[in-house]
Amino acid sequence: KKAVMELNRLYPKIMWVVPTGVKKLLSRWGIHRVIELTWWEEIVLHFENRITDLFLSFVPTQHFSGRGAMDKNRSLWGGFVAYAHPIQKRFYFVGDTGYNPYDFKNIGEKFGVIDLSLIPIGTYVPHKFMDPVHIDPDKAVKIHQDVGSRLSVGMHWNTFRLSSEPRFQPPYDLF
Repeated sequence: KKAVMELNRLYPKIMWVVPTGVKKLLSRWGIHRVIELTWWEEIVLHFENRITDLFLSFVPTQHFSGRGAMDKNRSLWGGFVAYAHPIQKRFYFVGDTGYNPYDFKNIGEKFGVIDLSLIPIGTYVPHKFMDPVHIDPDKAVKIHQDVGSRLSVGMHWNTFRLSSEPRFQPPYDLF
């Protein structure tokens, strides 16, 4: 909450694009410039003094949602694919996810070549517990391949202590 509130204070004209179900929470925090998207929904953002428009698509991941004990799965979760027209460079922010070949292959088929992907590589031990909602570096490589990414960068490691692997282990497991 603290980071969201600070961004909203620093950039009062910011437009928040969030999964369905999150707008209600932001509204309670006093944030009202919000667009909600459901899986596979796309919006076009127009910018003043720019020659391109930004297309932003909300895509599914394998996870769950919830901020407390009583609100599990009351909002969606996912990632974003963004591309500018007419430039046609594609960027994919995977978001928190477990691995499944269905969603990621569909994303690759729908959007074609992804120029840059940010893919999580941390929070995966113990595997039995974490696999449904987080991926290890090997599964990150599978997502890279499934979506047809030209370049991918590992993210979501060494930020919060949420699992049992050593904090600096994920990039070493990637190689």
